[in-house]
Amino acid sequence: MKSLIKYFAILSVSLLFSSCLKYGLDEIPTYSNAEIKKMSFEYRWIDTTKSYDQLRVVQLNTISTISASKDTIGCAITVPAVNKDFPAEVRTMVALNNLVAYADISEAATIRPLADAPKLGVLGNFDKPLLKYEVIAADGSKKVWVLKITGFGK
Repeated sequence: MKSLIKYFAILSVSLLFSSCLKYGLDEIPTYSNAEIKKMSFEYRWIDTTKSYDQLRVVQLNTISTISASKDTIGCAITVPAVNKDFPAEVRTMVALNNLVAYADISEAATIRPLADAPKLGVLGNFDKPLLKYEVIAADGSKKVWVLKITGFGK
C-alpha cells in the first residue's frame, strides 16, 4: 500500500510540473517602435518650513518639439509663477543643472542615456548643448535620439 501511495505521489508531482499546451498559442506582437513621444521636467526641493522635512515637487511647463525623421526632440521649459506651494526663494534656485526629466516612449520600449546625458527620473544636469538617449524597442531595434533644450524661462 505504501508503494502505491509513493507511485501516486510521484505521478501527481510529474503531472503538476508538466504542460499539456504545446501548440496553438497566439503570437504576441513584437513592438518595433523606438520613439520618444514627450519629455517632462520637474524641480524638487526639501521644504523645511514645517516641523518635519517634506519633499516638494513642481512640474515645469514643457513644450516638446519632436522630429521623428531626424530623431531629435527640442524642449522649451518655463518655470511656473510663484504661489503658496512654490515660494519665490525656491523659484530662484531652479536651473537647468538641477532638474529631473521624464520621457514618454513607445510601448514596451526602454530608454537609456548615452555619454554624459543624465539619467531620467533622478536629479540631473541638462545644461549641455546636446544630450543623447537610446530607445530600445521590444524587438531589440534601437534608435538614438538627441535632446536639445531650446529655451529656459522664468
